[in-house]
Amino acid sequence: MPVSALDGRAAKGPARPGTGTAGTGIWEDFQALLAANPRAEAVVDDRGRRLTRSGLDALSAGIAADMQAHGLVPGDVVIICMPNWTEWMGVYLAALRIGLVPGTLPVTSDPG
Repeated sequence: MPVSALDGRAAKGPARPGTGTAGTGIWEDFQALLAANPRAEAVVDDRGRRLTRSGLDALSAGIAADMQAHGLVPGDVVIICMPNWTEWMGVYLAALRIGLVPGTLPVTSDPG
């Protein structure tokens, strides 16, 4: 997610095709999708684990609470170094939920 070098806030996304309006950001976009259809599938990982939008929201809420309990506050940078699993998406959204700046390190998973 692009971050403004001046103030650390997430930059607005590019215009959405066919709308002429800028994206609001990943967290806001997820909230709109959640409101539109909470039972829709949100993520499937290479292990076959699946989460609905409401399941992903609940996972990220629990992780966000743990992050806050460990003293993380809005603006803190959190490095995410995990396989590309459903849990990665939960951690990423948890960081956005509470205003952290997620820094991701690519890791590939080996399902075999």
